[in-house]
Amino acid sequence: MPLEEYDPFVVPAERVYAAIEAIVLAPVVPPPDVQVSAAAAARIDSVIEAELADAGFRVVPAVEYGRIWDRILRQMGGFFDPITGERDEQKFAAARRELLNELQGRFDTQVVMYADLQLVDAFVENGRAEWDGITQRIGRNNTVDVRFRRSFEREEFGGRDDGIVSAVSLLLALDGADGAELYSNFGGLEVVSVPPDLILDGPFVLVAAAERVALAVGLALGPLLRGRRARARRS
Repeated sequence: MPLEEYDPFVVPAERVYAAIEAIVLAPVVPPPDVQVSAAAAARIDSVIEAELADAGFRVVPAVEYGRIWDRILRQMGGFFDPITGERDEQKFAAARRELLNELQGRFDTQVVMYADLQLVDAFVENGRAEWDGITQRIGRNNTVDVRFRRSFEREEFGGRDDGIVSAVSLLLALDGADGAELYSNFGGLEVVSVPPDLILDGPFVLVAAAERVALAVGLALGPLLRGRRARARRS
C-alpha cells in the first residue's frame, strides 16, 4: 500500500483561506547548538514575507512581532521560574493573550506564522545528502568535505561517503486567532557546517545560502500559496 501523502492543512484548506487575509510573521527560531547569524535569519524572514505578499496576503514583518513580544516580556519580567527553570504557564498564556490583542488592535489580525529551524538527520549516498525534499552535495571522490565531517556518521556497511549527516529543515506553522494550528509544512534547508578556520572546536553554523532559502521556503509554503493563487484566479 502506498504511503499516504502528507497534508499540511490541519483544518480544511477552504477554512484556512476564509480565515486569513493578513499574516504576522514571528522571528526565526534557530535550532539548538547551531549558530544562525542575524543576516541569515533576516534572509529567511525576507523570502517568507516576499512569497506570502506575492500570493496576495497582507504581511506584517517579523520585526513588529519581535518588538511587541520583547516589550511584553520585559514588563512581565519573563515567565520562567528562576529556581526550577520551568515555564510559568499562566504567565505565558497571559503574555500570549496580550500579544494577540495588540496584534489585533494594530494590524487587524491575530494570525501568526512561526518559522522554526529544526536539526534533522540527512541520509548521504555517494557524497550527496538528501532530506525533506532537497539534496546537497557534501563530498566528492569518496571523501566528505572537511566542513561537514564533525556531524557525519559513516554507515557500517556503506561506501566511504555514505551515512548520515546533520542538516536543518525549515518548519512553517500558521496559527489562527484562537491559537490553534491551521497549517504546518516543512522544507529541507542546508547541511550544518563548521567554518574552515574553526574545524577542531568551532560551533556548527547555518550559512543559509540564498538559493537554499528559496528552495526551503518554496517547499514549506508551496501548498498554501498555490491554493491562494488558485482562489484568486477563480474570483
